[in-house]
Amino acid sequence: MLFGNAAQLLTVLTTDARVWSPSVCFSSTAEARSVLSDNISSLDVSDFRFDRLSWAAPCAFAEWRLAARHVEPLLIGDDVLIEGSDAPVTLVGASIAEIRGERIAGLHTYFDDASLIEQVVMGL
Repeated sequence: MLFGNAAQLLTVLTTDARVWSPSVCFSSTAEARSVLSDNISSLDVSDFRFDRLSWAAPCAFAEWRLAARHVEPLLIGDDVLIEGSDAPVTLVGASIAEIRGERIAGLHTYFDDASLIEQVVMGL
């Protein structure tokens, strides 16, 4: 699952960036193009806020929350597809970024993916 515009994400990553979240991971922008073309955003995000943002070069840490609606199919694993339900979704999470120059060289994003699935399924 991705939040925001995939093309914008690619512009801020180094060519060898390593990205991980509960639903997507890749280790280069070449791999990212393939992964991102196969994974459209399932959520229409209406509100995104940082609760805390800290920077200690070369790392940045953010705690965040978002409100969205489940509007596109959500693929769970390789074999379960949940069609868009328009269910409201609230997620909280944390992201840790390794910065190299003016770009992101590493990004780990953590959120409760079980909570996301529960909210989407309850909205059916």
